[in-house]
Amino acid sequence: MAPSPKTIALVAIPKIVAVPSMLGSLYIIVDFARSRSSGAVASRKQSTNSTYNRLLAAMSCIDVLSSLCYFLGTWPIPKDTGTYLASGNAATCMAQGFWIQASMTVPFYNLSLSTYYLLVVKLGWKQRRISAIEKYLHGIPLLVGLGTSVAAACLDLFHNSNLWCWIAANEANDNNFQLYRWLFAYGPLWFSIIGCTVSMASMTRHVLATQRSGTIGSSLNNTDRKKSLRKQTVHQALSFVGALYLAWTFATVSRIVEATTGSIPYPLIVMFVSTLPGQGFWNFLVYIRPRYLRYLRNKKKNKKQDTKKEGGRGGQDKKNEKKEERNKTDKTYEDAGSSSREPSVQVGITSTDISAPKPSIGPSDNNDEESQDNGKTHKTERSTINIIDEGSC
Repeated sequence: MAPSPKTIALVAIPKIVAVPSMLGSLYIIVDFARSRSSGAVASRKQSTNSTYNRLLAAMSCIDVLSSLCYFLGTWPIPKDTGTYLASGNAATCMAQGFWIQASMTVPFYNLSLSTYYLLVVKLGWKQRRISAIEKYLHGIPLLVGLGTSVAAACLDLFHNSNLWCWIAANEANDNNFQLYRWLFAYGPLWFSIIGCTVSMASMTRHVLATQRSGTIGSSLNNTDRKKSLRKQTVHQALSFVGALYLAWTFATVSRIVEATTGSIPYPLIVMFVSTLPGQGFWNFLVYIRPRYLRYLRNKKKNKKQDTKKEGGRGGQDKKNEKKEERNKTDKTYEDAGSSSREPSVQVGITSTDISAPKPSIGPSDNNDEESQDNGKTHKTERSTINIIDEGSC
């Protein structure tokens, strides 16, 4: 019998969502390893964040394994169940169910992160004191996640859960799987979520009260800087809690509806399989959020600096243009004055030379020459006047 389009969609969606979840978790792990190799985490500037980075890296390691199991989906389910794309056996089903149950480690790592934020921001703990309790921040999440996985495997609780192998009904006998789901999964899950919420509410209240009282720091600049840092820390912590809510809210609601009505509406199942397998991707978005915000601030700052530079260059260009215009005007006046003086001197010399007296040859010749000389003199004087007028213009 061919599967329905709805069944195909429910099988395909977790595979699609799990891929960016694995990649996002791997990015956090690689970034942490690269930072350690370059000495950035061990530096004095980053020393107070080393516990934070180790918690994130450990949480991401579990995310990679659980996302891989969600990506496998129905493949590890035993063939004889008749589930769409099922091609596994009891061993593969057990392995998939074990690591999906081990993903309970992630909510408790979120609780450890919330505890870390509370100790640093509200109580002002230094790295030395945090390092003393770091083993508990790692130990409790691993104990809950791996401990419940081992217990469920010993009780033979991992069976076909329709979309993957997890705590489910055993066809051979009644194994009280609904009870164990709440005892091993949803009970611890919402204990950690409530703990994260209480920690974040306490820290946020403290930061807001401190900002109103203005008691942080000794100088004004130091106060503003510390207020900004604490505000950014609160936003980052709340974002991690928001990612936790996004991953597990629809899963919890689905199980509550299933326990009370015996079935889950299809739209609710779609939301369930679209959010739970992507918990590594949601954490990745929160992880890169400070870097993205820093990039936007630097981009805005550089844009302002470029605008100021362009404005300065524009003002200087206008000054240079005005200076060039003044130089051109002064040069024009100088050329006009020199041209009005030089031709008059030359013409005056020429008119004097032409009007000079010459030896007399005879009466008639003298008269003729005088009339010619007078005519030449008048022509020369008229040309002199025309040249002077042209020069003055």
